[in-house]
Amino acid sequence: MARRTALDLTTGPIAGRVLQLARPAILSTLVHNLYGLNDVFFSQYVGVAGQTAVSNNLCVMIAVFGVIQLAAIGTLTLVARRTGAGNEVGAAQAAKQGLFFAVALSLVAVVVGWVTSAHIPRFMGMAPDVEAESILYLRVLFSGLPALFLFPTVESIFRARGDARTPLLLQIVAVGTNILGNAAAVFWLDAGVAGIAGATILSRVVGVALGITLLRAGTLGLDLSRGTGPLAQLGVWRRIAMVSAPVAARTLLFGVIYQVVSRITAQFGTAAQNGLGVGIRIEGLCFFILLGFGFAASPMVGQNLGAGRPERAARAAWTAVGMAMVPSLFFTVFFGFWPELFLSRFAQDAATIAHGTDYLRIVAVCFVFLNLEVVLAHAFVGAGDTWPPMLVDVPLTAVQDGE
Repeated sequence: MARRTALDLTTGPIAGRVLQLARPAILSTLVHNLYGLNDVFFSQYVGVAGQTAVSNNLCVMIAVFGVIQLAAIGTLTLVARRTGAGNEVGAAQAAKQGLFFAVALSLVAVVVGWVTSAHIPRFMGMAPDVEAESILYLRVLFSGLPALFLFPTVESIFRARGDARTPLLLQIVAVGTNILGNAAAVFWLDAGVAGIAGATILSRVVGVALGITLLRAGTLGLDLSRGTGPLAQLGVWRRIAMVSAPVAARTLLFGVIYQVVSRITAQFGTAAQNGLGVGIRIEGLCFFILLGFGFAASPMVGQNLGAGRPERAARAAWTAVGMAMVPSLFFTVFFGFWPELFLSRFAQDAATIAHGTDYLRIVAVCFVFLNLEVVLAHAFVGAGDTWPPMLVDVPLTAVQDGE
């Protein structure tokens, strides 16, 4: 692959630049959503207990993703700002330290995950057969956390440099690996939920290996060997974490809230709990499209602020919000009237389909407001000011838990 430099987002028509970034970013996030959807699809063949374990532990992995964001979000911000300011050595340093920070965080998370894996399903009120499947599923997933932590950080480095196409390539390769791995685990190896979790880890290992290979080849014009100082620069880690902390806290809290919701839903039976989990996975179709527009807004805002162009940065953020309103309205109508079209493809149990349909009809009303939350939150990420969205989201999420 030919060596190239970062895409300059400080010039050119704003709408055109947003679309240039958003199109591959949306495809990338939709492909990313296929992880969860194909996990749920294949898990329907291992029984209701197995599928409930896979679908409901999404909220656990959302909480874990909050910790993953401690490295990924701040790395994107630092690389984008230094790129916009023309500081290529600093951008390379931020990218390299972001990767090291992700590895360090993942090792801590592996230990915490193994210690808590037996307690999480019990907290969520799962039935004994679902609890046993969940513990097995989580322990395999937690063993592969280093790959799960590194993958989003690698993608963030490419996006910060204005390259949204390479993350799409990485996602396609990884999801393809995941689908083949799930098929082999369920139909050929009869490995159940452990095999599904193993396929998830394998897919991220492949994606990380390809991404780091491309980075080391200089495809972004970044020389990761440049810069001086110790291998682990704790000052840079601290800056990355300070930018990321509010976003990470929001995501972590969201995952914990859904564990509480899952615990409440368990009182109505395994089918209701499974319907919630499958419904959340399908709801992700809208969320991940909005996330694609957010991924376009982040580097636009970051590079333009780094270049001293705050007005252009603000216009870029609101342009992304306006464009994202189209899919928001589409999914509001589609899931409001025809949610069973999706549910029936991912579950065989009639009670699960009924509960999931009710869930999707209710949450469809919120998609327009979800657009504002997701896209503007990522605009703040690009600015390196992640406290405002946290101050809005955390109280509202706490109210949701109280209800």
